[in-house]
Amino acid sequence: SADRLAMFSAPFLKFLMVVFKPFNLLFGLWQRMLGLVFKATDDESVTDEEILTIVKEAEKEGGIDNQESFLIHNSIDFNETEAEDIMTPRVDMEAISSELGNEEVAKIFGETGFSRLPVYEEDIDDIIGIIYQKDFYNKIYTTKQSIKDIIRPVIFVTPHKPIGELLRELQRKKMHVAIIIDEYGGTVGMLTIEDIIEELVGEIWDEHEEVVQDIQKLSENEYIINGSANLDKVFETLHYEEEEEPESLTVNGWILDHMMTMPKVGDVVTIGPNVIKVLEVGDRRVTRVRLTVKRDPVEEK
Repeated sequence: SADRLAMFSAPFLKFLMVVFKPFNLLFGLWQRMLGLVFKATDDESVTDEEILTIVKEAEKEGGIDNQESFLIHNSIDFNETEAEDIMTPRVDMEAISSELGNEEVAKIFGETGFSRLPVYEEDIDDIIGIIYQKDFYNKIYTTKQSIKDIIRPVIFVTPHKPIGELLRELQRKKMHVAIIIDEYGGTVGMLTIEDIIEELVGEIWDEHEEVVQDIQKLSENEYIINGSANLDKVFETLHYEEEEEPESLTVNGWILDHMMTMPKVGDVVTIGPNVIKVLEVGDRRVTRVRLTVKRDPVEEK
């Protein structure tokens, strides 16, 4: 039986371990000595860029599909993404005063389709928490209670908080919303746990949301792009990289940095090989542009 075989072989195995122990120590020391003498000067670890190149080749050869490639790319970028990169900026936030009546709150829930709303005291720089749509309708809508009775806490983080750390903090505290604040305590934007998850799996659209494409490809060299589009994703689509990393996070900010003034509809700015024509402007922001990539004739050949 197995037990008898184990009992029979145990003394021999112990004998072999004792006999070969000096050789193991000798080879271990030899290995360490060779490592010191022939220590590699270059870091042989695989970089993110090398992994992405391998993934790209595997996708071309059919080893992985487009969705798998997409997830791998996003997983690598995930560790470098900060809260400000994916937040909803202050000007696009929908927040309510703690003094609003129930009918007014119900109207905002109905018009926006949001399931959570930040609540402030004096102004949007004084956010005190959030209310959930389900709490509002289930607990106070038909009563004389105030929305202050159902406010839930939020966490406040800086713009440079890595989203991986933020996701773990939200999960640990069982919260869904983070408010991004600046060094003066003012509100910069907000971020939900869904925003973070979308960085891995792509956009998740609710049934009440209108599907929005930030980047629409018209031809090989021509695109329609929303001003709010993430600049890193636009650069990735264009296979473009500036010598100095832009400080802006969106296409709108990128254009403003180069034009140094508020553009008007029809204005054109050239940034590297990119010719950008402003199509729409609203609320002191560029909201839509047409971008044409002027390829080098040699490159096209």
